[in-house]
Order: sequence, then C-alpha cells, then structure tokens
Amino acid sequence: MIWFSALGHLLGVLSEVGPAGLLAGTAAAAGLLLVVALAVRVLRPGIAAASGPRIAPPAHQTGVPRHRDPDAQGRPRPRAPTAARAAARALR
Repeated sequence: MIWFSALGHLLGVLSEVGPAGLLAGTAAAAGLLLVVALAVRVLRPGIAAASGPRIAPPAHQTGVPRHRDPDAQGRPRPRAPTAARAAARALR
C-alpha cells in the first residue's frame, strides 16, 4: 500500500510540473545515470560491457549428457529380472 501512495504522490507532482519541467527532470536523470556509469567504469575497470552476445557453452561443458545409441555395438544390454530376483520380491 505504501508503494501505491508513493506512486500517487509522484503522479501528482508530475501532473503539476508541465512539459518543460518533465524535460528538465528527464535530462537530469539521464545525466545522473551517465555519471554513475562512467564512475563505475573508472573505479572498477574489470567491469566492462560484454564484447558480444553470450553464446551457450557446448553440451559437454554444461553437464548435459550426450544422447547415445543404447543398441550400439559394445554397449551392454539391460537385463531382465531373473527368476531368483522375482522369487525374492514375492517373499516381501
């Protein structure tokens, strides 16, 4: 509810200002953002804008398993439950 009252106050102030005041406020806000961005860049040179879009790393680097053919030669085939295992389950 506090946010609604703050928004109502802001809209009330902006409605009384007029076009010249809005333009001056927008220019001041843009100038402040520019100053903050330049200060961050000067004070912390390690933080820089990315040189290009980030591309997802290959699947082998993200931990996603590769899709392999389960019937490929050399792969063990899954085994069906044996009679001894079925009897042990029946006793439970």
